[in-house]
Amino acid sequence: MRDAVATLSPEIKAAVSTSGDKSTPVTAERLEDNWRERWNECIDSTLIEWGRNPDQFADPDEGFRAPTTMCIQAAIRVALRLRDLKEPPPPPSRVVPDGEGGLVFERIAGDTHESLRVYADCAGELLTFKHCELKSRLILRLT
Repeated sequence: MRDAVATLSPEIKAAVSTSGDKSTPVTAERLEDNWRERWNECIDSTLIEWGRNPDQFADPDEGFRAPTTMCIQAAIRVALRLRDLKEPPPPPSRVVPDGEGGLVFERIAGDTHESLRVYADCAGELLTFKHCELKSRLILRLT
């Protein structure tokens, strides 16, 4: 079974696998197809839907700003680029608004947590944590 590879950071290899994933295909080709399909779901079911009604997340009383249209468009472009790579990275575990007009792709795999943040102004940042310790930080240009 192929370990998950970080989107923009070096591969982190597990010393011992302690869980079985029966839903993930066994072959690399099928795994990449599965990941592409899950990227499609992220784009179609989450990002495009958010683009249709981004204000569903806004709460002015709490100061929670919905993702901006520019941010959602940039996130869709990022997701499409990642999906279309020859060897696509694993899709995010979830996508969440950040409350400041941006959004975050989060991927959690074992003791590794990756956060790809798309800010309201379309700047980006990729953080990788292992055992809750920051291992890498990349500032990204997404436009």
